[in-house]
Formats: sequence, C-alpha cells, structure tokens
Amino acid sequence: MNGISLQKISGGVFTFSELGDVFISVRALKRAPNNGFINYSDPNEKIRFSEKDLLCQITSIPPERIVMLNQVHGDSIIKLDEYPEKNLPWIADADGMITALPGLCLVIRTADCVPVFSFDSEKKILGA
Repeated sequence: MNGISLQKISGGVFTFSELGDVFISVRALKRAPNNGFINYSDPNEKIRFSEKDLLCQITSIPPERIVMLNQVHGDSIIKLDEYPEKNLPWIADADGMITALPGLCLVIRTADCVPVFSFDSEKKILGA
C-alpha cells in the first residue's frame, strides 16, 4: 500500500491528494464558526449533533454522511456497506469503521489514544 500525501489547506484542515477528501484536526474545529456554542456538559447526543453541524459548515458534507460511533473502548469494528438514511448522533457502539463507500466522513474521537486511519488506494477502502 502506498502512502497518502496530505496537503495542508489551513490551520488543522488537510486534503488527501489521492482522494480529494478532507481530514480535519481538532484545531480546525476549535477555530470553526460558532464553536463557542458547543456545551460539552450537554448529553452526548446533543454534543454529537453540534459537532456534526460544525463539520457540515467546514466541509459542506451532509450530516447523514458524517458517521460517528459511540466509542466503547473495545475491539469492535463495523463495516459500512450502505449510506446512512438518517442523521444520527452515532451509528453503532464500536471503536472502528471500515468502508468502500465514497463521500462518507468517518469520525473518530480521541482523548489519550492515537487515531489510526488506513487507506487501500487500489480497492478504495478506508478504515478509521
């Protein structure tokens, strides 16, 4: 598998040249418009919808195509074979996702862990 080159757009926003897709770091979210309106003491569901709204503002990706997990600190990985039909706060209780569907934004949230993304450029499969 060949490495993917990231091109910095600004701040914490990067693009994958091979995919035309976007990677956003936490730094970019902190600088996003209206970020001060996310109250991290709110229930998890409300926080996730607020984060999705910010990602929509930055990327113009529809919220139902932004896929989040209720991360459980386990070893479950889900395979996404179909596009989500609804805008949900998260699609499963798991810690990883894999898909070959173009146009999905896979979101992994971390605190003390290192996020890992893997891409097969021949088969066009992304894992997060």
